[in-house]
Amino acid sequence: QGDINLDALTVSSSFLSARGSGNMDAMSLNLKANIGAALAELRQFIDIGKLASTGALDLSLQIDSESANLRNVSGNLKVDGFELKDGKTTISPKDSLELNFASSLQMDSTSQPQKVGPSTVRFNSWLGEGSINFNSLSPAHEEKAAVLSGLIFQGKLDLVPVTTLLHALEKLPKEQKLSGPANLMATLSGKDLDHPAISVELDIAPFTYSQGDTSFSEEKLRVALEAEADIPGKNYNVKKLDVATKPVKLAGSAALLSKDNEQSAQVDGTSTTDLSELSGLLQKFMDLQLTMTGVSETPFNLKSRTSGGEWKDIAKNTELTTSLQAESINGYGLSIEALTLPVKLQGAIGEIDLQAKVNRGAMQLKPKVDFSGDFPVASLPENSEIFREVGLT
Repeated sequence: QGDINLDALTVSSSFLSARGSGNMDAMSLNLKANIGAALAELRQFIDIGKLASTGALDLSLQIDSESANLRNVSGNLKVDGFELKDGKTTISPKDSLELNFASSLQMDSTSQPQKVGPSTVRFNSWLGEGSINFNSLSPAHEEKAAVLSGLIFQGKLDLVPVTTLLHALEKLPKEQKLSGPANLMATLSGKDLDHPAISVELDIAPFTYSQGDTSFSEEKLRVALEAEADIPGKNYNVKKLDVATKPVKLAGSAALLSKDNEQSAQVDGTSTTDLSELSGLLQKFMDLQLTMTGVSETPFNLKSRTSGGEWKDIAKNTELTTSLQAESINGYGLSIEALTLPVKLQGAIGEIDLQAKVNRGAMQLKPKVDFSGDFPVASLPENSEIFREVGLT
């Protein structure tokens, strides 16, 4: 009836106790462990550095037969007083952790698992709570990739403990902090795990970013992503990327494609910048005493490719078009109005056509930069009149 048979399992030690009975048709198992004592034992055989942990672990597992080829698996994992440290750095502060799971296993004629059926995992921790659901999982077999069907992740995370974790892992500078409730939903589909399709939606309302005594708050920050990949072929396609904040909104797409040992990249989209909001942030965080007004709605297009299989001579192998507009920019003795700044890079030649009203006069600047040689060469058209009737203040 199966390869696992437990007439009566009993384990007792200084850090672990377990009881169980049954086989792959019906099984019951309970395991309790002292995590701190278990790490102390492990340290005798494996170098785990300064890693230290505490907590009382309790795991229950139940297997029942629904039919000759179908098993239901359920369980609960709970850790009370869990804490994880690396030396003096606290990675996970003392708190409880709980995880519940339920799944089904399709078995073959020899009672070996062949496929995981509908499954649910629910978790609750100091970082937040959430669930993972999927319809089925077929493991990789010979030359066929694993197939995961209908995966949905839903979670609500608290950015304050997330910030603590990022600080501990040295992924975020100590002076920078995030706060707010983050609602995250992600799905995974596609032909198989070598060709996944991913969608992600993230909403944080409200959201606050602080650096020292300076902070920036949003009523709502939203990010949406749709992407697909051909991992063996090294082809990646971001079909949609939307970012919505008060100062900047971004809507775009991107692709990274491979062919004949070369790669090409393309990015397209539109950014919408509220310059008044942006200038407020520049004043707060960078002490740039600029006041800007206007909304700059800027389409952008970027194409680039490798040369000889390497990302080199980027300017020679890149095409770029974008632009910037502003109603006004004031600061440092300058008063700029009606600014337009288109930018173009093509055929290793970069071009800018800056036009604006400056201090009651006019400004026009049309430089070119030639990237075709060993060093960039900048030039202006002959007899360029950059300023006309411009006041000193």
